[in-house]
Order: sequence, then C-alpha cells, then structure tokens
Amino acid sequence: MKGFDICPANQVLNYIAQFDGLEYDEDGNLARTGKQIDELASKLNQFPFYELPFPKSLSNEMIRDFFFPLVKTKGQEHKDLLYTATNHIGSQIGQNIEQIFNRSNINSVSNSIFITGGGARNTFLIETINRHISDQLILIVPNLVIVDFKEAVLMAFAGLLRDLEIPNFIHTVTGASRNALGGIIYLPNKA
Repeated sequence: MKGFDICPANQVLNYIAQFDGLEYDEDGNLARTGKQIDELASKLNQFPFYELPFPKSLSNEMIRDFFFPLVKTKGQEHKDLLYTATNHIGSQIGQNIEQIFNRSNINSVSNSIFITGGGARNTFLIETINRHISDQLILIVPNLVIVDFKEAVLMAFAGLLRDLEIPNFIHTVTGASRNALGGIIYLPNKA
C-alpha cells in the first residue's frame, strides 16, 4: 500500500480564481476557455517536490512559496493561468497514474481509478487527467457524497481500525520506520 501527494491542485486553482473575485472556477469553466502559457508550464514542472522519493507529502507552505509567486505573473490572462495550472495538474496526476499502473501491473486486477476530493467536481480537470492517461484506464467519479465526505469516511475507518487494534498508520504512506496503531478511544462513563 502506498499513499503520497502528487501535486498541488485546488489550492492553486482557487488562488488563481480569486484574481477574478471567484471562490473557485466552477467545473473548470474559466480554465476551459484559456490557452497554455509554455514558459509557466515549464517552471511549474521544475517543482523540487517532484524529485523527492516516496512516501512524500506536500505542505501548504511549499505550495504558497513555490506556486503562488509563479502564477501571480502580471500581464497574463487569468483564464490562461487557470488553463496552464489545470493542464499541469492533469499531466502530473496522469504521469503518476501511468507509473503506478505500469510498475505494479495493476492492470491485471483493475483498470478503474476513483477520483475524490474537491477536484472531482472540476469536470475540466477530470477531462485533462483523462488526456494524460492511457485509454485502458478509466477514471470514475463516485457518488458525490463520497467525494465530499471522503476525509470523514477515512477518519471513521481509521477509528474502526484502532478499535480492532489493526495498524492505522502505514509506514509506506507516512514514511515512518514501521506501521503504528494511533488514536485513543474514550468510552462514556457508566452512570
């Protein structure tokens, strides 16, 4: 089992959308009308995080320090910034999906990939990821309740594992030297 951050996504897209007074770019509609800024795309691909070995995790500071200054370029159309950032995200996710499927030969088990989190609601981002993966792989956006409450479901699952005394911190995801059982269960007083 492996888990890792691939690249910044909604945090960067939302930051750019705010240049136009938007909270976010709904369905990627503004990005869809833009065009690629090649110089920016090249700079985004030079993010040092991409060279780190697994497991790896992005911090908010890494995104703010590297990406925000690059996309705050004066004189660029906001829709072009959004298009370029969306294409970058789709490309990075696509590359990682292809590497994982090719390395671990998952194709023999399943060719379906579940997309969750806020990005699953961005139809242009999903289309962009699809352009960067092979035709044999299928992206599935599950029921939006699962998309919106993924973290809550995962926390409940981690609690269940804790109750069953099954490790819920996996070293190949956290980078620790071994798996661990984390969390504390508090039971109500029997009054």
